Amino acid sequence: MAETLNMMECPISEITKFIKDQIQMEIFDPVIALGKMGMGKTASLKSLAEELNIGYCELRLVNMTETDMLGIPTISKEGTTTYASNDLLPIVERDGEVGILALDEITSCSSTMRAAAYQLLDGQRRLGNYKLPDKWICVGLGNGPDDGGVFNGAEAALFTRCYGFRVAVDIQSWKEWAIASGINPTIIAFLSYSPDKLHCYNPDDMDGLCPTPRTWEKLSKVLNAKEEANGGPLPVSVANFLAAISIGERDCGFFSGFYKYTQSGNTVDIGAVLDGKANGKDAAKSEPQVIYIAIEHLIRAIDEIVENDNNFKSHGEISSESIKKVANAVRWIVDLSSVRLDYGLTGIRDLTAGSKNFGDIVLSDEFDELCPEFLKFCRANKIIF
Repeated sequence: MAETLNMMECPISEITKFIKDQIQMEIFDPVIALGKMGMGKTASLKSLAEELNIGYCELRLVNMTETDMLGIPTISKEGTTTYASNDLLPIVERDGEVGILALDEITSCSSTMRAAAYQLLDGQRRLGNYKLPDKWICVGLGNGPDDGGVFNGAEAALFTRCYGFRVAVDIQSWKEWAIASGINPTIIAFLSYSPDKLHCYNPDDMDGLCPTPRTWEKLSKVLNAKEEANGGPLPVSVANFLAAISIGERDCGFFSGFYKYTQSGNTVDIGAVLDGKANGKDAAKSEPQVIYIAIEHLIRAIDEIVENDNNFKSHGEISSESIKKVANAVRWIVDLSSVRLDYGLTGIRDLTAGSKNFGDIVLSDEFDELCPEFLKFCRANKIIF
């Protein structure tokens, strides 16, 4: 459908990077991004606003009327019609001088609602008596005709006002977000192992629940809470039930079949890895499911080590003991690559992209002395990285 819509297809991370660059260059021309349901388009915009510490407002156009957008008409003292602006629209005094206005479900609302929204997208950026603040950027979000959402049309007037993107299904971009957002490590590991399961909507033969980034996030929330209450992995039957009500019965078995590798007897001892008492070459001979799970749990463990580091909490400097544990983990991941290169690439990529403090650690002289293997691995694989 991307060819029919004549729009460039990009991962959501590239689209948010473009919007970030526009804001930082103070170019506030509107953007439109269309993609499959459940891709995290709205959540990514909100996260970008939080990252930049700027304002964020969201209008769900499908639930609004033209009066909601324009405001209630009233008669002024001069006898002219004026409008009481909707307070959901950005106000500098309340929402900040710079920000993002998300016009969600812009292709699902009525044509008259889109016509009202166009007024915020043109050069005047006015709607009735309201004017969008100069340093706010409008981003229209919606679905294309075959994306699994409600599609009521999109006129040429919409596209010609905006920079246009199609949102690509991209596992690496999703994983970067997922690791940083605390998505359950076993879910991340499963989708590293089976990336085709990230988004499985097919308009021809599927209805009801299906795997999408949104439904995986929903499963993660309940899985994290249940595992915490249980003090560890759940029985496979429970994981299967939770997957069935989150991503659907058609695909839940694939996930629960993978989840069984979290059970005792299958897993890598993460504590032993961090203490330097585990051998990556030996572990690499295990089944792939075991390795993918171990890598994602290691990433979470590294962040927890730093967060619980008293020296880091008090002085902002990571202690030697914590750096040593991270060096042991990285050495173990690099050792995996001597048996299967993709294990090492997955581990280092995910660590670099998802661990909040990994960059600070690997730039320290102490880390270089403890784990020279890391720099050697990166140099050897610089084309891939």
